[in-house]
Amino acid sequence: FMLFLILIYFVPNIKDIIKIIPIAPKNIEEPAFGITVGKFSVSFNFGVISEVPFDLFTSKTCFSPYWNNIMFTLALCLATIWIIDILKYKISNQYPWYALSILIVAFFGFLSMELSLDYDYHAIVVAYLFYIFYDKPFLGAGLGYISIIKELYSFIGFGMTLTYNGERGKQYKWFNYFFYPVHMLILGLLRIYLNI
Repeated sequence: FMLFLILIYFVPNIKDIIKIIPIAPKNIEEPAFGITVGKFSVSFNFGVISEVPFDLFTSKTCFSPYWNNIMFTLALCLATIWIIDILKYKISNQYPWYALSILIVAFFGFLSMELSLDYDYHAIVVAYLFYIFYDKPFLGAGLGYISIIKELYSFIGFGMTLTYNGERGKQYKWFNYFFYPVHMLILGLLRIYLNI
């Protein structure tokens, strides 16, 4: 409710609020930090598509509300950063913005735990740290690793983020989109077939 009031106050145009909804038309895009309705919609929609394969793999059932896949987590991370970035341009003083952004991260972190999302609040915190320390990737990766230290081998992934040169690499659009749900489906069916 509090987040809704904040959105109404800082984003008074209903068209801007509708942009946050994942089923909004593709031609409505928000340029905030490069996050668009399209990116949010893809993450959310592939979360829906991936849920059955994910549940088959993790619990050998078609639906388990106790653990939801990483695509939903990514969609929530995008929404968090999107809102924080919009507010950054609406609030001129950085100190209230930092305070409000931390409250938003706490809210979405709590929401991610309530929704039983993969990596729960850790993913929201990591996304926020990478956003805040965008120009200082070593600091962002280091603090990100500390915030999710329970995943000991995640240092490999954080280390790989340091190799990013700012240029977009070659894209295999449909392969990238379908890799996650398809490989989870294969692993889930193997788990059921081998009864493990």
